[in-house]
Amino acid sequence: MIEIPTRTRNLLEKNSKYQGFIFTCISNLKPWLSDNKTIFFPEYTDHGFTHLREVLLTSDSLISDESWSHMTAPDAAAMIVSILLHDCAMHLTEDGFYSLIRDEMPIVNSRYTGVEKKWSEVWHNFFSEAKRFDATKLTAIFGDETPVRVIPQNKIDLSGRDKLLIGEFIRRNHARIAHEIAFYGVPGVDGDSICLGEEPEDNFLDLCGFIARSHNMSLRAAVDKLEKRKRQIHLNTHVPLIMLVLRIADYIQIHAERAPKQLLSLKTLVSPISRGEWKKHHSIVEINQAHEDPEAIYIDAEPKDALTYEELRKLFSDIQSELDLSWSVLGEVYGRYGPLNELGITVRRIRSSLDSLEEFISEKKPNYIPKVLGFKTADSEMMELLISPLYGDKPEVGIRELMQNSVDACAELKDYRVKQGIQFEDNSDFDVSVILYDHDDKGGQLVIEDYGIGMTLDVVENYFLNIGASFRNSDRWKKEHETDPPVSG
Repeated sequence: MIEIPTRTRNLLEKNSKYQGFIFTCISNLKPWLSDNKTIFFPEYTDHGFTHLREVLLTSDSLISDESWSHMTAPDAAAMIVSILLHDCAMHLTEDGFYSLIRDEMPIVNSRYTGVEKKWSEVWHNFFSEAKRFDATKLTAIFGDETPVRVIPQNKIDLSGRDKLLIGEFIRRNHARIAHEIAFYGVPGVDGDSICLGEEPEDNFLDLCGFIARSHNMSLRAAVDKLEKRKRQIHLNTHVPLIMLVLRIADYIQIHAERAPKQLLSLKTLVSPISRGEWKKHHSIVEINQAHEDPEAIYIDAEPKDALTYEELRKLFSDIQSELDLSWSVLGEVYGRYGPLNELGITVRRIRSSLDSLEEFISEKKPNYIPKVLGFKTADSEMMELLISPLYGDKPEVGIRELMQNSVDACAELKDYRVKQGIQFEDNSDFDVSVILYDHDDKGGQLVIEDYGIGMTLDVVENYFLNIGASFRNSDRWKKEHETDPPVSG
């Protein structure tokens, strides 16, 4: 059985109907989730019972001590079931997938979302889009630019590429699938399913499924789906609080159960959007709440490259945005009404070693520039259109241009030293070198190296990678290298 934290368990013990419902749900789903074969997500992190246990532990610990006196058994039940459901679509089998897109599962009519498009139509629309995936999207999913193919009708014939494509479809729709599983259970062979348990109150499974679904929606949009008069308490459940606890707990995970008045002891950080990006995980040195602000979490991160640095900054920003929105929604729903205005969570701020670029460079001393740079065009394929009319199929023309750039850089360095009165020792016996490497069947590599003036970050970002911009036409270059004509008297 999944370990239920003490305070959540105490709530369930006050109502045997909800307690029995939870035990049945866990018992029915455990064999399926414990198998933990995410066949459509081979590179994703663990999403079995260990992950669910940690998300539940986190959810319990995030709820403030002042909130617990207002919590109910339905709150505890809704929190547990929505956690069980929220990522369960990742465990779909081949049979479950085919049952879904062949419309073998019952039609769902939720009081929150109504009747939606048939899964066969959703799959058809997705595949029509997939056939038009550009090179960037194909590479992100498959690692190469090979176009997608029609998936076979028999699961035995599914290739690894087919499964990755299906995984992308499930990822996009996993929240809706979670919601519908609350109704008809886990899709199996020929429309059979593994059901949860008999709901303790009418429409309670619909509510639990919708809470699970909400983790992939805007929190405010999800709350707006509730009837206005039921947004504070619906089916004896404080729905907005349970929704926000689930979405925050899906980002951060707790190492151990937090006793009342204790600070959080955090173990790891997870991105719900891209869980396969292991570099993010390995960049986290420490996460703690030992901070001058007791409602802040501090994350010490040491990313090893600029891309991971930018992605972590975005992740931390996303978590902060979720926290800000969560507190805002809590204020809108409960803030004016005592005693429910005591409902809240234990965290308001995310702070990290990446907050200040200057401090990160000073303290961590990375061996790279912590900024992602790229060509500034509407489409990278535009480069081919620009290069082809100039150089055609003659690479020697491009090589000549690169060599000339190196020669110019060396000349500029000499000019700059003279004008600035700078003296330093040359560490090389050549200005420009051209080396050709032969990698046999893997092709070749041409390296042009110079000991010229080099480029600052500003020059790289705003001139070198900015097509059409020329540093030599800038006021700064002219000031450094051009001699003003004498002023006549």
